[in-house]
Amino acid sequence: MPGAMVRPRLLAPLAALVLAGATPTLAAAVQLTVNSTADVADATPGNGVCATGAGACTLRAAVGEANALSGADTVVLPAGTYPLGSTLTLSSLLTLVGPAGARSTVIDGTAPNDVLLLGSAGVTVRGVTVTGGGTGIRVGANDVTVDQVAVRGNALTSAGAAAGAGIALTGTANLLLTRSAVTGNTATSTGLQAQGAGIWVPSGGVLTAIATTIAGNTASAPASTAFGGGVLVLAGGQATLRHVTLAANTANAGGSGIGGNVYVQGAVTVEDSVIAGGQASSGPNCFGAPTAAGRNIDSGTTCGFGAGQLSATDPQLLSLGDHGGPTDSLPLAPGSPARD
Repeated sequence: MPGAMVRPRLLAPLAALVLAGATPTLAAAVQLTVNSTADVADATPGNGVCATGAGACTLRAAVGEANALSGADTVVLPAGTYPLGSTLTLSSLLTLVGPAGARSTVIDGTAPNDVLLLGSAGVTVRGVTVTGGGTGIRVGANDVTVDQVAVRGNALTSAGAAAGAGIALTGTANLLLTRSAVTGNTATSTGLQAQGAGIWVPSGGVLTAIATTIAGNTASAPASTAFGGGVLVLAGGQATLRHVTLAANTANAGGSGIGGNVYVQGAVTVEDSVIAGGQASSGPNCFGAPTAAGRNIDSGTTCGFGAGQLSATDPQLLSLGDHGGPTDSLPLAPGSPARD
């Protein structure tokens, strides 16, 4: 697993700080290791020490301390379950890593709150599960990386538009999503539209997903319309899906349900990927016109991949589960036409 890049920075001379009447702050990169599953803030953010009033280093305290520092800091999260009562915001250049991996390290939020807000360029989240929130991960900055992360079981419910229960980009955010799984997330609108239950990409947003499974997500709007059970990319947004499996995502609606697996308005490129078994009232897999690169399989014909691709072809996926990777996946059966 690649380690966090450490970028040492020059400190102003202490004498100059004292003469200016300023309080010296730490700028060198630090590593903070969590030792408590409590959800309590840091007592003195910015002093270089992760400690609540009781002296414990919690997840919230460690991130709060790192946010207050100016270095490229690392928060190490040991195996365990870490409940959060409100959104945890990562607002500085930091890496949050679970060395034991996503199967053993769980960040458990509280709906309707977002679980994690990645609000600063250069943030990396690696080796954790993000669950229990309204939206699992909200991305609000450029050059954000989510690697070996399971985003599952988040449930967003709104009387207005419900957009992005697993991962939601905002503004012109740019996300690199690798070796991860976005599964079993639900976006439900009781009055307007449900959009992009797995991943929602707005106008100006950019998603690059590599070696990732997006499966079993549901956009639901009993009284209105639902778009993109797996991934939705609005006009002006961009997405590249490379070695991605999009399967069994659903758009359910009292009105129109469109694009079970993927709904395309923006620029979407699909490369060496599988799109299978999506369910919606208007097309089982794709709505829109994704661009095919490499070799792809569509279990139906709605993706319109054209020559050199396989359409109306069952990829013969095994069931979603632990097949040896960092997160759950849908591997190919031995006789799958996707092999080779």
